[in-house]
Amino acid sequence: MSDLERIVSKIYLDLQDVKAEISQLRSQSEAKSKTSEGWMSTRKAAAALQDQGVESIKHLTNLRLGGAFSEAKGEIRNVSRGKNRPTWHYNVPKCRKALQRYFSSLSD
Repeated sequence: MSDLERIVSKIYLDLQDVKAEISQLRSQSEAKSKTSEGWMSTRKAAAALQDQGVESIKHLTNLRLGGAFSEAKGEIRNVSRGKNRPTWHYNVPKCRKALQRYFSSLSD
């Protein structure tokens, strides 16, 4: 095997490693995006909305109480079924848009 063939085979193997790593990162990214969409509990929604400026569960609750989210627009829903204490679920994609609206209105 000549030097050129060795170099080409090494490049080929390196390329296969890079492709495998890209594939793995892509699947991890897709899995993360699937878990950060749809209806979620307060705890999970707070984690999913951190990139939108939500600092904690308490902060998300304060945003809800401050009017950042609308039940009528389908951003939040009460799933407590008549219990004394409401339990809220958040629609993460709609809440992202609501937070952008809310924070942009504060900066105006």
